[in-house]
Amino acid sequence: MKLIFFRFLIITGLLLLKAPAAFTQQAAPRTDSVAQLVAGFMKQANWKAVYALTDSVFRSKVPEAMFTGQMLQLQRTAFGNFHHIKYERRNGPVHYYKAYFDEGQLMLVLGCNELDSINSFALRRYAVSGLDSSMRSNNPLQTEFDRKVDTVVRNWLKQSYHAGISIGILQKGARYYYGYGERVLGGREIPGKDALYEIGSISKTFTGILLAREYETGNMHPDSSISKWLPDSIVRMQWKEKAITATMLSNHTSGLPSLPLNFKSRNGYNEADPYRGYTDTLLYSYFTTFKPYREPGKNFEYSNMGVGLLGLLLKKQLRLSYDEMVRKYITGPLKMPHTGQYPKRIYNVEATTPYNGVGELTQNWTFDAAFAAAGALHSTAADMLTYANYVMKPGNDLLGAAVKRSLMPTHIMAPGRQIGLGWMLVQMQQKEYITHSGGTGGYRSTLMMHVPSGTAVVVLTNTANDVEQVALQLLNYLTNGK
Repeated sequence: MKLIFFRFLIITGLLLLKAPAAFTQQAAPRTDSVAQLVAGFMKQANWKAVYALTDSVFRSKVPEAMFTGQMLQLQRTAFGNFHHIKYERRNGPVHYYKAYFDEGQLMLVLGCNELDSINSFALRRYAVSGLDSSMRSNNPLQTEFDRKVDTVVRNWLKQSYHAGISIGILQKGARYYYGYGERVLGGREIPGKDALYEIGSISKTFTGILLAREYETGNMHPDSSISKWLPDSIVRMQWKEKAITATMLSNHTSGLPSLPLNFKSRNGYNEADPYRGYTDTLLYSYFTTFKPYREPGKNFEYSNMGVGLLGLLLKKQLRLSYDEMVRKYITGPLKMPHTGQYPKRIYNVEATTPYNGVGELTQNWTFDAAFAAAGALHSTAADMLTYANYVMKPGNDLLGAAVKRSLMPTHIMAPGRQIGLGWMLVQMQQKEYITHSGGTGGYRSTLMMHVPSGTAVVVLTNTANDVEQVALQLLNYLTNGK
């Protein structure tokens, strides 16, 4: 669910050696021993220990601070806790493992020299190539930009499998839509602008706007402790004398872990639909014995649980479910009929079917109240452009004021990277972008905006493979001409 825009973190420190094309399915025992040692350090998030296993050539190319900093940020912000690796294949001296994290899978690339020191290392997207030449599209290929979109998408499909992709582009007030693939594999129906997708963590931006609205009305104060809105059975949510605030829940600086310890141990847990059945009662029960153990407000660490808890605070404050809050205060006023938590309530649905990263049918994700605010919403390319247009040009009403407040930086994550209330604020090539991405079991989504030019790109797919680079390339072309 927590896939956000980290352009430079997915591939890092890779020094691939030239190798024969032949593949085998057996890891060299010595290399496999190193891989298992690396996996142990990854489980501890001890990237310094991983770096210590590299050879002098690798270190001359990749400084320790860059390696450890980027890897730690990747794990904390994009994929969560590491679990284990599974051997996949070999290409000469380089071995490939599937690496399992809380929120997705990566490809671990590993090579060792004759002294068992690492000379090749990378964490890459885990995906299989698609068949770009056979994927149907409604792209008319009439303009230069039509052809640019087609080139970007089809080049991406050579690297990454996708069942269907919907693209929406807003530029100078005009809207353009492109569909590729199928809403349902075998159905031959190209997804249109009203095809419905799970948008995962983009939901967090709606939650941020709802929180900003409460700040604007004076019903909540940015510096108030969240204990004010929690049941009396929960101990005071503070570290030493520093309280956790609602802003910290929204900008991922609360110090709360991504998931509660009772998340997977509960009865009925289903990995294919992991959030189903995790109720507010279960979350409150977890917090009755939880004591904050890190200084809040200091470090950015992505927390689905933090935003889920924020949703419960808003639910208590507004006396509405998450779906009702979003529809009453955001999607209703903006006339976004295809955006909400429950697809059956959404008018004229063009449903898509979810698939995993290799095109196998998977399940939709279901959210109970405890995590709804972190990733429950569904939407379409058309609705997301309506949303983007308002975010870039908010009105003079209460909703507009809330949007403006949600875009104000609340924490510096890294040079050129800040976060507002839910929104990621990124600087690249001397330009500032507003962005967020999302992912569930069978969907990925990305929304990127450049306010000065009034340009927005949304890319939605019903496959568990990222589409951030597609959106980034298109936005870069629209704002830089290349």
